[in-house]
Amino acid sequence: MRKVLSLTALALSVLAVSGMSAAAEDTVKIGYIDPLSGGGASVGEVGLKTFQFLADEVNAKGGIQGKKVEIVRSTTRPIRRKA
Repeated sequence: MRKVLSLTALALSVLAVSGMSAAAEDTVKIGYIDPLSGGGASVGEVGLKTFQFLADEVNAKGGIQGKKVEIVRSTTRPIRRKA
C-alpha cells in the first residue's frame, strides 16, 4: 500500500511539473487500469480508492495548473485462449 501511494504521488507530481495540459479541457484525466471484478478485485478497488484519494487531495489544493484531476477507471479482463 505504501509503495502504491508513493508511486501514485510521484505520477501526480510528474504531471504537475511537466506542464501537461489538455487544450480546451478543464480537467486532467488520469487512467486507472486494474482488475475491478473477479479474483483481483480487492487489490484493484484499493488502488482505485488510493488514486481517487490522491486526486481529491490535489484538487483541494487547486488541481494541476488550475485544472481538476479526474480519475478514469477501467478494468482488466482475462484473456481467453483458444485450445
